[in-house]
Amino acid sequence: MANEDKVSQWYNRYHSMDLKSWMRAKMNREIVLQDVVVPICSYEQREGRAHLTRFYGTAFFINEQGYFLTARHVIDACRAESSRLFGLVVKNPHDASQSQIVPLGSTEDAPAPWDIAIGCTHMASRCWFRWNDGAEATEWQNVATLGYPQSALRTTVERFDIHLRTMKGYVLRRLSGDEYGPSGGQAPALELNFAIPAGLSGSPLFLPGNSEKFALVGVCVSSHESETQEFLHEEIEEGGSIFRERRLRVEQFGIAHQLTPLADWKPAMLQGQSIKAAMSN
Repeated sequence: MANEDKVSQWYNRYHSMDLKSWMRAKMNREIVLQDVVVPICSYEQREGRAHLTRFYGTAFFINEQGYFLTARHVIDACRAESSRLFGLVVKNPHDASQSQIVPLGSTEDAPAPWDIAIGCTHMASRCWFRWNDGAEATEWQNVATLGYPQSALRTTVERFDIHLRTMKGYVLRRLSGDEYGPSGGQAPALELNFAIPAGLSGSPLFLPGNSEKFALVGVCVSSHESETQEFLHEEIEEGGSIFRERRLRVEQFGIAHQLTPLADWKPAMLQGQSIKAAMSN
């Protein structure tokens, strides 16, 4: 990128802060969406500042101890470029109009075939989600998500802006086995009536409502599409060539892997604690 030294100059340098100091700072201002759902980016350190270089996907915090979830394939993309530095872009604890980078820290994959990974940063965090102890999301259930689609990324010589977008829809059907093709694997999943665009992979799928914390039901991982031929017209022209006119309707559907079946998953980083228990703390 041209004049790369100026890219992301608006992002503050990452400062190491102990958990208590970070939490006290967080409490000094109103929480914003970007405190909870964050982009994963690569960055370079130059002259004491972090310069963002590439955007990879979305992650979200699941408790106040810095643990987060995202899509496994987002983490795989980071692992494939081991020479780079990766981090979460979080809001400055003192000033929500400013952002800073927090190193990605350790990560761990959920059992196959789930396209989910857990990670931990060395910071306290805020969380708007709780484990869904109620009925599982099913057909016609209203659901919502938010994250950072690639289409919302704006880069110039002097800026690297990643804009948050929200989406709301409903569950079309519950999926199992290979109903949604090889991209989704075989993990229990929900098919959504809205697409999950590039960049939104790793975003939370939750039940919207008026409670203090939203019930988390899944992690958005991909989209698939179907084609329906609505019109076909063929003519044989002089000379034997064929003129063909066809109209297709293309529909896209989002895929989110369900979390409820992972209630007893105990990642090593949680030191014997299940993911459900970690979210309940």
